[in-house]
Amino acid sequence: MKLISIVFVTCFLTNTVLSQNSKNKEQVYDKLFTKTETPPKFSGSLLNYFDSVFVEAELPNNGRVIIEVIIDSIGASHYKRLIDHTNGDEVSNLKLKPVIDKMPAWSPAYQNGHAVNFILILLLDFTDEKLIEVADRSISEEMRYMLNSNKP
Repeated sequence: MKLISIVFVTCFLTNTVLSQNSKNKEQVYDKLFTKTETPPKFSGSLLNYFDSVFVEAELPNNGRVIIEVIIDSIGASHYKRLIDHTNGDEVSNLKLKPVIDKMPAWSPAYQNGHAVNFILILLLDFTDEKLIEVADRSISEEMRYMLNSNKP
């Protein structure tokens, strides 16, 4: 009887510890990362993608559009918000939310061997009504502070 009690208590404690560890891992990997061991990577050229979707859009004459984007743990992109632009009202013609949300899959970011949600910045530069450059950047701690203090 004593042996059965010991086995029962051991199984109960082991199960409790394992379930707490798995809950902690879920909480850690359920947040947004700004820096990881392996950042997300777009399959192909960002410039070619945006050129193809902006074919019929009225592009800004000159300037930069800065977009905050989430790449989730399966590689899907999600428009978070327009951070800034130097283009007046022309930026609304780009219909950025559906363009970002329909992007082809990225390779997700990885941290400690797990695919994680990652937040990044896309910079779109325009000259003479042409998209000339698209760059993806990680968000630095300084930029994170700036973005959080300037929320719309």
